Amino acid sequence: MNGWAALVAVGAGGCFALSAALQHHAAHREVRDDVLAPRTMDPRLLIRLVRRPLWLGGRLAAVLGVVLQALALRAAPLSLVQPLLIIGLALCVVLEPRLGGDRADRQTLGAALLATSGLTVFMVVAEPGAGSGTLTAATMGVVAGACALAIAGCLAVARRRPNTAGAALGIATGIAFGLTAAVLKAGMGAFDDPVALVTGWALYAYLGCAVVALLLNQNAFLTGSLTTPLTAITLSEPLTALLIGLTAFQEHVDVTGPRAVLMLGGLVAMAYGVHRLAGSRPTAPSPPVSTRPEPTQNPSRSPET
Repeated sequence: MNGWAALVAVGAGGCFALSAALQHHAAHREVRDDVLAPRTMDPRLLIRLVRRPLWLGGRLAAVLGVVLQALALRAAPLSLVQPLLIIGLALCVVLEPRLGGDRADRQTLGAALLATSGLTVFMVVAEPGAGSGTLTAATMGVVAGACALAIAGCLAVARRRPNTAGAALGIATGIAFGLTAAVLKAGMGAFDDPVALVTGWALYAYLGCAVVALLLNQNAFLTGSLTTPLTAITLSEPLTALLIGLTAFQEHVDVTGPRAVLMLGGLVAMAYGVHRLAGSRPTAPSPPVSTRPEPTQNPSRSPET
């Protein structure tokens, strides 16, 4: 992978970091429609969020990130571009608390740094190589089906164990983002032919995956502090991209000799960092202001004396 593509991928990670910070800050100003009986997913959340300028600013940053991501994917393998986006985790963990006039605590920063460093070591040592770069609709259907099953499992865990909802929804979001990147990579050739772009499957598959990923992402941001869901997203997205790259795009990694030991060490560091993040005490968000009318007291009832 050339230096230009790496720089563009890091720039995309920075845009995604700004987007996540702004959207998380906006999401915590919202209130679910089902306050009395909260669910794992609130499908009407996006309709309310589009009315918030802060959230729209986050979406603009995300669009710029997607453009930079697409440019990087044209010049480099999927399994190399996606891991570089982990720069967004470190940036966002620092940036988001400052939007509320606060700072991220040292334990959170240390755990996030350990997790991202472990993943970085794993991906650099693995050194994925370029594959075919093309994907048929049938193959993509199989990949999408496998990802859908994994996402459904995460949603089931989030519903049954609310205390792990942030991590579970974050993993589901990362899987959806990894699938979205794979569809983007597969459809890169269609962008050179407008007719093929409109009549082909890649554009519509990308839009569908993007909407699902966005909905999962915003609901993950409602579960508590930003750190847990964002870390889960940042770790599961490149791992999903790596698996799709190795299986569907026929990319390859070198696991011979000392590389295997270093890769194992990276995975251990990553797992321990995620464990520390899951055990860290989340920053309590400011309570959202409910738009529900308050019950009024019956004026005909005289107060007790």
